[in-house]
Amino acid sequence: MCGAIFGKPKKKKIEILPIDYVILNIKSNMNSLKRKQKYAEKRIEKEVELAKQNYRTDKKKALEAIKRKKIYENQIEKLDGLLFNLEEFLLSIDQANINVQVMNSMKEGTKALKEINNSIKDPEKLMEEVREQMDIANEISGMIGNVNDDIFDDDELYDELDKLTNEPYIDQLNEIEVPTNTLNIEHKEKTKTNSQKKQAIAA
Repeated sequence: MCGAIFGKPKKKKIEILPIDYVILNIKSNMNSLKRKQKYAEKRIEKEVELAKQNYRTDKKKALEAIKRKKIYENQIEKLDGLLFNLEEFLLSIDQANINVQVMNSMKEGTKALKEINNSIKDPEKLMEEVREQMDIANEISGMIGNVNDDIFDDDELYDELDKLTNEPYIDQLNEIEVPTNTLNIEHKEKTKTNSQKKQAIAA
C-alpha cells in the first residue's frame, strides 16, 4: 500500500566507464584463451594414446599423431604467451586506476587543506589575543589565591601548629628544675642500706 502511494525507491545507477569495458573485454579474451588451452591439452592426450596404439601396426599413423601432438604443444606455448601479455596489461590498467584514485584523493585533500588555511584570518593577531586572554586568566587566579591567604591570621596558624607538634608541653617540661639535694639524700640512704646488708652477712 505504501509502495503504491510513495512509489518504489529509485535504484542508483552504476556509472560504467570506458576503461571498465576495456577490462571486461580483456578478461573475456583471457577466458577464451584458457578454454583453447584445455582443448589443446585434451587433444595432446588423445594423440599420445593414438601413437601408442599404432606404434607396432602402423608407423605412419603413429608419426602423424606425434606430429599433431607437437602442433598442439606449440599452440599451448603461444597461448601461454598471449595470456601472460594480457594479464600483464590488465595489471598495468589496475595500477593506473590506483594512481588516478590516489592523485584524486591528494587533489581533494589539498583543496580542503587550502580552504582550512584560508579560513584562518590574521593568525598573528589571533595568537596575540590568545596570549592576552591567558595573561588575564593567570592574573585572576593570582587574585583569588591572595584572597584565600588573607582569610587566616598568622597567630592562629602558629597556635594550631603548636598544638599539633606539642611544643608548648615540651617547653614546660624543660622549665621544671629538679633539686640536687633530693638526689644526694636518696644516694646516702641507698649506701647505708647496702652497708647494713654486708654486716649482717659477715656476722
